[in-house]
Amino acid sequence: MFDGLGLFLGALGDALIGPNLFVPGEPFFIAAGFQLYSGAWMALVLVMLGGLLGDQLSYFIGYRYGAKAQRRLIKFRPKTKRLIARCRYLVARKGTYIIL
Repeated sequence: MFDGLGLFLGALGDALIGPNLFVPGEPFFIAAGFQLYSGAWMALVLVMLGGLLGDQLSYFIGYRYGAKAQRRLIKFRPKTKRLIARCRYLVARKGTYIIL
């Protein structure tokens, strides 16, 4: 499970929106660190590549389908409209502090 493909898929699952609720990433990162200590540097490259690819895919999914998902959520739960508007206001006003 902690070979190269397993580390890549574990890091990808941790960074990808949806499966990240069920896949903890820390065991894969720790296993990659242990393998790096043992001299297998390719494990670290694969786990970092999986995390980067999952992060970029999650961004693309949110960019492409985020507005539609928010509309469906507001239609399903009307109380979330206020929370989303509050979040947008907070990001517009103090976005730098939120990112930091």
